[in-house]
Amino acid sequence: MDPKPPDEPKGKDKGKGRPSQQRPFYEVPRDVITPAQIVSKAKQELEARSNRDKARGVRAQRPFTPRDDDRSLFGGGGASERPSSTVSIDTQLAEDLTFDFDRSRPPSTVSGTAADSGLSGVAGAYSSSYLSSGSYNKLPIDTNPSVGSSSHRPPSTSGTRRPISASTGRVRLEPLQTGDDTMTVTPPKSSRPPSGDVRRRHKVLTKPSPSQSDSTAPLELAAAARSGSCGDLKEASDKMVGGRRVHSGPKERTSTHCSQVSGLVRRDSSGPLEERGEGDGQVSQSREITSAGERSKLKGVDHIDSDVQSLVDILKTPDVTEAVICSTCSKIYEKLDSAHLLGCASTKRSHILKAVVGLLRERSNARVLLSLASLALAVRVSGKHLTAVCKIIFKVSKQGNNDQLFISTNVLELLYDTMTSIEYEHNREALLYCCGVIKNLAGNPSLSETLSRKYTLYTLATILAKVNKLVLDSSNGDEKLTQVLNQLTSALRKFASQTVFVSQFVSHSIIDELCVTSVACSSDYELMLNICSTLGKLTDHTPLCCTALSKHPSCYRSLLKLLTIYTHKKDLVLRIAFVLGNLADQDEECRLALFNEKDSILTLMNVFEHYMQLSLKDTSEVGSGSRKSLNDVLTRLIRVIANLSISEHVGTMLADDRRCVEYLLHILDVKDITEHEELMLTAMVAMNNLSFYNSPATVMEEKEIEASRCLMKLLLKDHKEGLAEVCRIYGNLTRSRRVRDFLAANTVLEIMVTLLDSGDQDLVYFCCGVLVNCMLDEDKRPVLKREGGISKLADVLKDFAMLDWSLAGLVCQVLWNYSTNIRSSNNTFGDADSHKLITLLTDYIDNAHLPPVDGSTEEMRSYLHDTWRMEFCSVAAQLRKRIKSNLSKLVELSAPSSDP
Repeated sequence: MDPKPPDEPKGKDKGKGRPSQQRPFYEVPRDVITPAQIVSKAKQELEARSNRDKARGVRAQRPFTPRDDDRSLFGGGGASERPSSTVSIDTQLAEDLTFDFDRSRPPSTVSGTAADSGLSGVAGAYSSSYLSSGSYNKLPIDTNPSVGSSSHRPPSTSGTRRPISASTGRVRLEPLQTGDDTMTVTPPKSSRPPSGDVRRRHKVLTKPSPSQSDSTAPLELAAAARSGSCGDLKEASDKMVGGRRVHSGPKERTSTHCSQVSGLVRRDSSGPLEERGEGDGQVSQSREITSAGERSKLKGVDHIDSDVQSLVDILKTPDVTEAVICSTCSKIYEKLDSAHLLGCASTKRSHILKAVVGLLRERSNARVLLSLASLALAVRVSGKHLTAVCKIIFKVSKQGNNDQLFISTNVLELLYDTMTSIEYEHNREALLYCCGVIKNLAGNPSLSETLSRKYTLYTLATILAKVNKLVLDSSNGDEKLTQVLNQLTSALRKFASQTVFVSQFVSHSIIDELCVTSVACSSDYELMLNICSTLGKLTDHTPLCCTALSKHPSCYRSLLKLLTIYTHKKDLVLRIAFVLGNLADQDEECRLALFNEKDSILTLMNVFEHYMQLSLKDTSEVGSGSRKSLNDVLTRLIRVIANLSISEHVGTMLADDRRCVEYLLHILDVKDITEHEELMLTAMVAMNNLSFYNSPATVMEEKEIEASRCLMKLLLKDHKEGLAEVCRIYGNLTRSRRVRDFLAANTVLEIMVTLLDSGDQDLVYFCCGVLVNCMLDEDKRPVLKREGGISKLADVLKDFAMLDWSLAGLVCQVLWNYSTNIRSSNNTFGDADSHKLITLLTDYIDNAHLPPVDGSTEEMRSYLHDTWRMEFCSVAAQLRKRIKSNLSKLVELSAPSSDP
């Protein structure tokens, strides 16, 4: 899927990035809590309360990934760990920088129409403007990309480089031919007003003299072609045929006429004709220039060439200073840009490259190297020289203190243009080092805002789509392409942890392309680790990323396949399980999609069994670090089971899976919650979800007594969250009479009554749930009064009713079940507790006691009123009536004494 082009800035701020230290007046500071955030937090609390009695999902901490501060291309293991096809920067740099005049011209940039090449609109989409005339370290390239107004074309796999527009530095968008129809894509105009030279050129194009209309037509075509606008090219082309309408295709309008443009020649003072092509090294038909307009134009070019040559001579001066090198590079760029001779258009291109390459071999200052490399990229260095230049830029990016140089110059824009426009088949190593540069810069979070404004992720999305297509089209794996994908995904992994980039992963379809990569290159472990780590970070950020990932047709299939292939790789299994857990926690559709994938549960259970067997080994055989990593993997796998079990259909099936239930019970039985807190809590949530569905004749029903026994030891631990989970599970299990008898025989009911004094609202709620079920049995009711439970329930009603009407209603249900066979309120509740309950119930039934308007949100008040009316009032009114009707005013007499 093609990446979506970024939106252009509007109005006068077009092409300008907002400084990071400034913010709009309407933007809230990060340290200020807004009313919307308060409302959102309140809604989350209300939702958690309303789902206390239901199966629920498990949130987990994202797997820890150590920060990679070593900015090497293939990790910090040294050259011995590099793939055999990689090239050492230091050993090959001198050889690659040996300049060859015969190879200085790049291959032809005319290879058919844009439809033939399939290049995406992002290629080279950056316009030029002089950022700072007095700063020697900035080449004048604007950071504002120009994106066509038409729909985005599919990314290319050919990677053919397009000619640069001399006026703007943009790649020229040629007409796109589709079938018999022709569509012309016109990029937006630059936000920079045209220079005087550009305005004069427009004047010549629009107002030719009648006598010169024929002779100046080829020159007009040349200027139109360099302008980067297909509209200008079409207008000049129409003048070539006398203004009549033509219906020729793009090749007829561009290739034929452009051959005339490229065949323009210049008469030197000596008289011979000089060939002037587009830098493709091919001979085009020569033609003598006789027009006065052409002569004047060529005189201007001669003047520019002379100025450029003088600047190049400065670069060749022995012992030239670093400041002079930087300022001279900037001046050369400015001269070429003003004359529309950027790219391969200048006759001095080979001289410029020779001087630049010579200095690149001699200099080591980072600022100088970037200035020289930027100029080389601007004039379209190619072949092995392009690879050498990209290596140098990568070498500079390895030092973190050079990061600001990339931001303060236009080298990134030129690098992005190069990456998206070169032929990947012949420049894979250059592309590899370019991606390494972005990976290094991505590790600096302070640059995130600037890199986002430069549309870095959009560029990576386009490259990823192209490389994926090349990989899919190749019959066997390409090692260099795989290395490029490793650098790309490593950069994306770093960007995924920065909030400013998260939404761009969806808008530019990067998540879809990562799914494609995971299918095409599943045999590369490091690549899969990068992809799964990236997906884990994204799905942990926002539901939007979960939705985008789940909608890809190969999402679940590819993740399950990776689990099967890499079962023994703990790091990768950990991250795959984390992604699957995030998806299962998303919604019912995702849970069912994962469950319905072929052999999904079988795969999960096989991996679960593998790591359970490892954890059962003697601890002396496994180191502490390895035990921790095993527990982390088990935790993430159990989380997938717990989140899948939220679905009633899936939960019922898993409750009847013997391996699943037995392994969960084993963890609860042998692990200590103080040492393995996250693992134990996750296992208890999974057990709660499986026990929630009261399905007969399942493995869960068969093991309910064993589950009750495993949980009993946790009641003695000083762990409040663990106690709440145990009580929650007991609330599900006590629907069985066998479990209630087992708990009563092991004094668990007494513990439940004692926990009513804990003061923890949720823990008290779950204890009341257990007591509601236990009070159904007449033989268990005396425990409540004997342990002082009536008075404790009255205190709970008094302390929590106005904060939690659901809990108040549950207290009333406990007392209602307890008083089923009531004959006297005094005997059943006690005289003091009976009157106390009547007073509290009357007050709460007559008044909802809602919080004041200025102290709460409307959602909170509405929720409290609804729960008061539906969950409290009905049962409380019935309980009050029962207590009142059985309340006697007579004093109970003691039995007569048997003594005479």
